[in-house]
Amino acid sequence: MIKKITLLFCIAFTVNAWSQQDGYQTHFQFNEMSYNPSYAGKVKDKMCVSLLMHQQWAGFKSDLIKNADGTPAVEPYNVGASTQFFNISARLFSKFGIAMNVVNDKIGPQTYIIPKLSLAYYQVFKNTSELSFGLYYGKLQKSLDGTKLKALSVLQNGTVDPAVPSSLISSNLMNDLGVGIHYVNPIMNDLNIGFSAVHLLGAQLFDKTGGFIPSFSSITMHYYGNASMDFMVGTGSVIVQPNLLVKYGNKLQLDANVIAYFNQQYYGGLSYRQGDNINLMVGFMQGDFKVGYAFDFVVNGLKPGSRTTHELFIQYCKGLHFTGKVNKYMLNPRHLRDSKY
Repeated sequence: MIKKITLLFCIAFTVNAWSQQDGYQTHFQFNEMSYNPSYAGKVKDKMCVSLLMHQQWAGFKSDLIKNADGTPAVEPYNVGASTQFFNISARLFSKFGIAMNVVNDKIGPQTYIIPKLSLAYYQVFKNTSELSFGLYYGKLQKSLDGTKLKALSVLQNGTVDPAVPSSLISSNLMNDLGVGIHYVNPIMNDLNIGFSAVHLLGAQLFDKTGGFIPSFSSITMHYYGNASMDFMVGTGSVIVQPNLLVKYGNKLQLDANVIAYFNQQYYGGLSYRQGDNINLMVGFMQGDFKVGYAFDFVVNGLKPGSRTTHELFIQYCKGLHFTGKVNKYMLNPRHLRDSKY
């Protein structure tokens, strides 16, 4: 019989912990290729490099589990999720997208990493709308730092539970696969709609016979749906963009935000994640460079002092000049580029 263990990071989670959940991101509208491979090569004839860093529950320490005498069972450490998304993506010959993505997700004593290759094919229609199909293949691995775990038997009577690791352990590399589709129509207020399914193969990351609780060693299929539109205000110096992200792993969750772009250089917005937090977003854009910051107010009942989440997004794009085509006009001479973002 598997003995119960107390994991120091299992405190007031807002998502069910039956299996690994994909990391949160507030700037999801700028980082679609992290959950939908059909966005590989999203920016036509350009190579883009982006980095998104999300620090959840800043300052939340593992100080809840104590020995029988009231002393800390282990040295307190950060348990809020720390997630990084790195992408490098390019559109080749107007029709083919390719991207390298790496996701690194750390939650308390566990670390989860997925490097993957994404490919996309774009069908361009006469009205300049695009339909893209994509897939990715990757390898995922999870590690668990046993030095940050304590069995209840140890806390209660000092008996060592062999089912609880006492050192760093890592799972085998597991295959990971995902598919996606998205449609963009500039004429219809830049309508953007996408659907994807990731982790199609699922995975049991640790051998159940090793005594580990399955809720911390498996990953299940996730589904994503996203949509956005742009609406000009007045003369067009202000553009309002509502964004929606629906995701389903172990539970259905909704992310929604409204962003206002000012003179194609600054943006600010308000975002909401169902059952978790309210977010403020600000950013700056200059040519092909973009930087954004989000500050989240947690509303799910965590203890005082642990209600803040920070996120930083950085992106830079560089034009590719091997297509043999020459731009005959520019829609935005201020930034010497042919699109508003």
